[in-house]
Amino acid sequence: MNIVPDNTFAARRSGFLQERDDLPHRSVDNGDRFNVTDPDAFRDADFYETMLEERTEWLRDARTTGILPA
Repeated sequence: MNIVPDNTFAARRSGFLQERDDLPHRSVDNGDRFNVTDPDAFRDADFYETMLEERTEWLRDARTTGILPA
């Protein structure tokens, strides 16, 4: 899913964001990244579900590592 056309500055920066999302040795994976091909076709419910996909794991891991109180 891409929101920006290929061969644009924003598209090239998108790879940078993906690299940051996949960095090793972090105590907690603090976010996720996804692309959207056509924002008008991406339903609100799907957007929010995708945005919150890693939330449960993040909360668990953040509590386990002491980032959030248990």
